[in-house]
Amino acid sequence: MKVTIQQPDYLPGLSFFDRMDQVDLIVLDDDAHQNRRGGNHRGMIKRASSVLPLNVPISPSNQTLRNTYIDNRKSWREQHWKSIESSYGKAKYWSKYQGVVHSIYQHEWTFLSDLNIHVIFILKEAFSIQTSILVASEMDQAFGQGSERIHKLCGHLGAKRFLSKEGERVDIKALQGQGITLIQQKYSHPEYPQLGGSFLPRLSALDLLFNCGPDSLEIIRKGRE
Repeated sequence: MKVTIQQPDYLPGLSFFDRMDQVDLIVLDDDAHQNRRGGNHRGMIKRASSVLPLNVPISPSNQTLRNTYIDNRKSWREQHWKSIESSYGKAKYWSKYQGVVHSIYQHEWTFLSDLNIHVIFILKEAFSIQTSILVASEMDQAFGQGSERIHKLCGHLGAKRFLSKEGERVDIKALQGQGITLIQQKYSHPEYPQLGGSFLPRLSALDLLFNCGPDSLEIIRKGRE
């Protein structure tokens, strides 16, 4: 079995879904510590010819993702939806997908991980990716933190191959000691038809979905090396 383990980000990019598409099982690691500098609470969309960041306000803490509270005193859901609508309302596949995306922002989320996992499931279905998803907290076991989590989770799941993202710190010897082969993702961001001037890479996969619709998965796979 080929596995990847990823923290559930708010609005993941194409490389995230490429990793998902390559494996038999993806573990959404909501028991990992929240990374305030990473993409856990941030996504990027395109407005006109520039990048627009969408940030989910969160409570300041050193908590796991599933224990990170969203600060709902701020009207972030309305703001994010209006930004998405303004950016993609004229996109080719807006009418096909706007309903399911809008549904994300009609619910008041308490925890960051619940929001992120819901978004990932919606995009997985929209892209027709068949990979199984397991949420780490549902296993109700302690696997440590950092690189230790990876080989312990892989061993628990009976994985034979582990797909890491580029630049991810992995204890190769620990994986090899359990008979697990490490595969590192190599991904060159593909270009695709995009609203608003010259092409901008590394945006949320929402950008691809609204612009390319049913062709999205084929385009994601084009970046695979």
